[in-house]
Amino acid sequence: MVEPSSATLDDEQVFRSLLARFQAGDRAAGDELWLRYREEIRRSVRARLRHPALRRAVDSLDICQSVARRLCERIEEYPFQTPEEFRRLVAVIVQNRVHEIARRVGRQKELPAKGSIEQIPADADAGTPSEQLIAAEIWNQARALMTAEEWRLVELRILEGRPWRQIAETLGENEDALHKRLTRALARVRTEIDREE
Repeated sequence: MVEPSSATLDDEQVFRSLLARFQAGDRAAGDELWLRYREEIRRSVRARLRHPALRRAVDSLDICQSVARRLCERIEEYPFQTPEEFRRLVAVIVQNRVHEIARRVGRQKELPAKGSIEQIPADADAGTPSEQLIAAEIWNQARALMTAEEWRLVELRILEGRPWRQIAETLGENEDALHKRLTRALARVRTEIDREE
């Protein structure tokens, strides 16, 4: 069995002392806790803000301050006693905050500056969680703007990745005509989404 180092024990003792003082209403202790863990929290935020749309929407320091406010407002409700429990709790709060921002950005229909809506990943496992949330929001909006026939083409070509020849055989239509129909539908959706921004 590995014994905890004296540095780890000292860290825990300082943490518990600061936490107890902060929970008792000592704001200086809260400030010191924040200073001890601020950079670690900011690294955690930056690691989750990988999508360019998220980085444009919010600064990592803003999220850090939001996390600090949530901790301050509800410090007595959170059941942590050690630095490690504190880190795990902060990671959950950070992840939830980034997801909230990703959903907001998705609702604002953040699309690539140029190019087709087809560039947005349709695979649920593609990219980071924030990228997945944004992509899902955009595809949901696209579906609402398309006819059933147009969305069927999206399902077959983009979501399932079928070749045009197979799609034409499945639908009993001309391959070129289907390709043009999907291209026009995606362009129309892109225009409508841009207009709503």
